[in-house]
Amino acid sequence: MFQQISRLRQTAVVVAAALATVAGVAVPAAADYHYGFPGEETQWHAVTYAGGPISSRSTPGEARDNHGDLLHAWRGADNNSIWISLNNGPAYPLPATSGSPGYAQTHAAPVVIWTDDGFRGNFRIFHTGTDGHLYQHRIQLNTSYQLPGTLPFATKIPNDARTSDELSVAAAALPNNSYMLAWNSQTNNDIWTMFYDGSGSGFTTPAVASGAQSHKAPSSPPR
Repeated sequence: MFQQISRLRQTAVVVAAALATVAGVAVPAAADYHYGFPGEETQWHAVTYAGGPISSRSTPGEARDNHGDLLHAWRGADNNSIWISLNNGPAYPLPATSGSPGYAQTHAAPVVIWTDDGFRGNFRIFHTGTDGHLYQHRIQLNTSYQLPGTLPFATKIPNDARTSDELSVAAAALPNNSYMLAWNSQTNNDIWTMFYDGSGSGFTTPAVASGAQSHKAPSSPPR
């Protein structure tokens, strides 16, 4: 049975783990039901889209832009497609790569960040494909701050970036439309990182995070 995804709008304990040059991820931990910060609620609320509560077999991703727009992305509850919803509106499946039929598929949770290019910025949805390669959808809202009429194809992250098909990639938004990625090796417990320079030079060469070993997916805080 798939459980309905809920979000706690009260006290959250944040655990941060630094990994090489990648910032550690904030992950939900324990929370006391009876106590919260001033102005926060003391109950769970369902994360919703226009069709009702979001349901998924994996943790959903979300990011907010500097205009206040909120983008959710999640793996389907009864399929491996990746769905997105802007500001709790209608849900749409993300396309596969150009020339491929159907929609992007994943066995892991997608990750969403927003990077600032000085204008409307870019929502970036990263996922691990069923082939283990890492992929990205870059979505820029139109001038009315709505989703574009045609959603972009998935693009493969270069430099043979790949991991186990059931592990997520981690992504951290950085200034100047840049970001950092981190992922598990597909063959051992090494953690790889790669920087994307949004000012024009593109991706750097992937590097192993010195001394970092894990058989679980790394995490980074979305912006």
